[in-house]
Amino acid sequence: MSRLTKGVHTVTVTPRIETIGPRGAIVQSFGQPQKFQCNVKPASTDEREAVGVTVETVYRIKYFPQAHGGKPWAGGAYSRITWDGREFEQIGEGLISSRSPRTGHVKILMKARSSTVK
Repeated sequence: MSRLTKGVHTVTVTPRIETIGPRGAIVQSFGQPQKFQCNVKPASTDEREAVGVTVETVYRIKYFPQAHGGKPWAGGAYSRITWDGREFEQIGEGLISSRSPRTGHVKILMKARSSTVK
């Protein structure tokens, strides 16, 4: 197993769960946090000045389930992801690339919940 498939970063994923509330309405809550070993790489950063200065930072996660006993990615749209002491939000569903059992992986985009000024 290589560092490429095993991963060199650890993220904590807290999935967002929809349940039916006591009055029949759909209620959003969070499930149990789970740790995943994966690879995190920068995807983009964007500054928007039209409505003030807003910075949006996006990272790409590559997770290889077969390198971790087939454990599926726990996050979905709007799940919380903690990495390197920062909080992120998953953008959409994970994209599954499964051309072969050896190279199949899940690609996830996560957006920083807040940006830091340095």
